[in-house]
Amino acid sequence: MIRIVLIDDESASRAGIAQLLRESRFEVAAAVPSTGDSIGVVREQAPHLIVISATVVRAEALTRELMIAAPRPVVVVMGTRHPASEEISMRVLAAGALAFLSAPIEGSGADEGAKGRFAATLDALSQVRVVRQWAPRSPVVKNRGAQRFRVVVLAASTGGPKAVSTVLAGLPTTFAAPILLVQHMALGFLPGFVEWLNQQTPLRVQVAKPGDALLPGNVYVAPEDAHLGVTSSMTVLVESSPPVGGFRPAATFLFDSAARELGNATLALVLTGMGSDGAPGAQAIHGAGGFVIAQDESTSVVFGMPAAAIERGCADEILPLDEIAGRLVHWVGHTE
Repeated sequence: MIRIVLIDDESASRAGIAQLLRESRFEVAAAVPSTGDSIGVVREQAPHLIVISATVVRAEALTRELMIAAPRPVVVVMGTRHPASEEISMRVLAAGALAFLSAPIEGSGADEGAKGRFAATLDALSQVRVVRQWAPRSPVVKNRGAQRFRVVVLAASTGGPKAVSTVLAGLPTTFAAPILLVQHMALGFLPGFVEWLNQQTPLRVQVAKPGDALLPGNVYVAPEDAHLGVTSSMTVLVESSPPVGGFRPAATFLFDSAARELGNATLALVLTGMGSDGAPGAQAIHGAGGFVIAQDESTSVVFGMPAAAIERGCADEILPLDEIAGRLVHWVGHTE
């Protein structure tokens, strides 16, 4: 049975989340406030997973401390939304948490399906062996390649916000291609994610809108619950067609669109994430003469999505996170 240590400063919230976890067949090894020796409890109990409530005032700092003193997979959960939810979620993800989830507790309107998905996500995240941290280094660009690629398509899931921000922060304002991004995340957190990315990178980050012209140095993020694609005339395509591989937005939809419309002018990047979304699309891009970069295992929080692309034989380069921005500049070049 999966053992969990729950950290929550509010007794009522702590009881509600603990009950949900037990009903989902997890063992709550301890349920404690952050004001005590929560790190000592984690060391003593050696849980498979640490669940921190979003109501913990110092959730960001506590996550960082846990990653140093007692590294375990960390998930931050929220019982009810509040105005600071988006800001909190981005901070704790950057600090090393694997995910920020809505807890389907009583009174939240959640159905049994939502509870099942919540439990399945915790189950999967508990199996992440090590929550890796890396010290970012400035990318070194040894030479500038010919501008072969007109567009960069990027996919990420678990561990993605921090990885995406690391890549984008290493790109110059003169980056010569637009970037289209699919990041799997819970509904309601996209605006905060986009705002946070804008603070991390010199590029302009925005939620993609149908018909937007794709401009160099701009990042277009897939809207919530809609697929993102690209047209042959370099404009944004947004569709509400059925999920692909269980996802909407889906990286495979974006990659397939780019392979079909732009072919060998496409550079795809597959970052850390659970599952295999993007792998069929990466194969399509590779087959169309495009180029595919996959994040390596040592720097991936979860090596599912990059591994799936690599296993299909369509990854042209496999790189650690801190080398990816430099390679993107090498392959795409600068605007004049």
